[in-house]
Order: sequence, then structure tokens, then C-alpha cells
Amino acid sequence: MKVKVYLEQKDKEEIVNLDNNSNIKSLLEKLKINSGTVITANSNNELVTDNYVIKNNERIKIIPVISGG
Repeated sequence: MKVKVYLEQKDKEEIVNLDNNSNIKSLLEKLKINSGTVITANSNNELVTDNYVIKNNERIKIIPVISGG
């Protein structure tokens, strides 16, 4: 299945091919992104967790988490 991924930090969108019933965790692994450094949102701009199952042609937004002191 194809998923549109918007990488906020790079301000770019790309298409990623995943297996059916893939979740956010597998998407982040494929992109080599540490899940502890980002938050993710679905097409409805709802925050989703690592076990969220992605739908075909869905748009996932990956947003970096900024922390500091």
C-alpha cells in the first residue's frame, strides 16, 4: 500500500510503500526515525500512537519533538 508522509522538519512530502496493515512503528522503522523523537498525526490531524494501523493512501504527518531546559 502507498502512504503519503509529510516530514515537517524537512518540509517535504514523500510516498512510502508499506505492507498492508502496517502501523506507525513499521513506518518509522522503514524511514529510520526513532519513535521517541517524533509525534505522528493521521489525515484528520489526530495524534496517533505507534500501534495505529495505517490505511492505504492515508497521509501521515511526522513532527519532531523539541525538548530542552
